[in-house]
Amino acid sequence: MTVKLLASLLHIKMIIMNEKIQSVTNKKVRKMDEATRTRYVELKEKAKENIKIKKWEQNQSLQEALSSIEKYTICDNDEEKALCDWMNESFSFIGCGHIVWDKVKNEYHKIDKEQLGSFIDGEEKCYILWSDGEVPVVKCNFQDIIKAWDDIECVAFDFFIITVDKTYLAESTWHGDLRIAKMK
Repeated sequence: MTVKLLASLLHIKMIIMNEKIQSVTNKKVRKMDEATRTRYVELKEKAKENIKIKKWEQNQSLQEALSSIEKYTICDNDEEKALCDWMNESFSFIGCGHIVWDKVKNEYHKIDKEQLGSFIDGEEKCYILWSDGEVPVVKCNFQDIIKAWDDIECVAFDFFIITVDKTYLAESTWHGDLRIAKMK
């Protein structure tokens, strides 16, 4: 091939490429209407919720704890958020999620599991909040927590027991410490 022929072919190829680029950039982007956008957001939230529930179902430790508790309610997102907000307003935490007990203004005690009953009545409703953020917050009677203690401990390294009226908060850590604070 001659140099002129190569130059012509190269010139034609560049023109074709420029036309393709122009056609791509000139295409109008279809904008989503508000109703479709809203529907997509709803579907996305529903998919997130379904994924979260599937993870709970596959968490064997959680399932064993829940079957040991028997009568419980899984808190909805709003109740869970309100509880976490209350904890963050009421306590200081170190990096691993433990309460900085030296900064707690209320009366607190380091206790054994057997002593919890002297603070919290067996029929009192309590929240269980595990340190694993993927695990739901559960509401049940305090006596059920005591009965299922070993299974509850296996769900996550640490967990909190909070009376529904927020009078008491207990923290159980992976290294066996158990502390309780009287909040009211």
